[in-house]
Amino acid sequence: VGGLADVTDLPGISSILRRVIVEQLAQFIVLPNKVSVPLVNNIPMKVFKCPEPEGILRVTLVEAKNLDEDGFLGLWRILAKSDPYVYLKVGAKKFKSQIVKKTVDPVYGETWEAVVEVVKGQRLDIEVWDFDQGMADEFMGRASVPIRSLADRGQTDLWINLEEATSGKVRIQTQWLTMSSDREHYEDRVEEAHGRQLSTAVLMVYVDSCKHLPLAKAGVSSKPDPIVQIRITSRPEAQETWPVKYSRNPVYEQGFIFLVNNPEVDELNLRVYDEKTKADLGLLRLGFGQSS
Repeated sequence: VGGLADVTDLPGISSILRRVIVEQLAQFIVLPNKVSVPLVNNIPMKVFKCPEPEGILRVTLVEAKNLDEDGFLGLWRILAKSDPYVYLKVGAKKFKSQIVKKTVDPVYGETWEAVVEVVKGQRLDIEVWDFDQGMADEFMGRASVPIRSLADRGQTDLWINLEEATSGKVRIQTQWLTMSSDREHYEDRVEEAHGRQLSTAVLMVYVDSCKHLPLAKAGVSSKPDPIVQIRITSRPEAQETWPVKYSRNPVYEQGFIFLVNNPEVDELNLRVYDEKTKADLGLLRLGFGQSS
């Protein structure tokens, strides 16, 4: 241990380790990741682990104009070599656009939705990159917008100038949706989403624990490392709990939030599996009428 401590004191090593640690902590702490510390005993843990979000940010990446790369806008316009794509990020949620070939004025027309648990301090971050086959992609600029300003305005249609670039701007359209239990609001969302892959409802899932799980394989005496995987039928992405090592009665106390396209037909799929063997330990499918 003493030798290791001496190594970390070498010039350059301590700063590298510090940067790596800070980066890992920052990635973990970005919302929706959180660390809950209850200060009183009479409040259920699910209140901390699965709070109701403040709203949903719906973002449409419409187009971009006059994108530049390394200051050679005129040359790139002539050669039409740029293949730009865009990253949008809200908290820990990241979206990537399609690549539009050979243009500095790409048109996208792509829409994404992000759950925003806390508006204060959150930003919509935008980065534009040029795809280069067989080489490192080239950075073309970035922008950042406070989500508070988007939420306060309700709906926006904005041209945003790119920073760290000699030229270029991105057009986005945003819509801020708040939580409601009003049936009329739900019907408005259904009409709005007709024919499009947009959400109409929000599902909050709190995974407390599992009891009496089987062993991962017959004849194997070691206990499993169970993970609970949760998926909505209309959505490709799944969310998972942390694994609990060597337990047939794992306690998770983790909350998850899902966007739901159609709660009248969608289902909640739960899968418990062993991290080591990937063997299923249990499966459950629930219609939202059953899970309410």
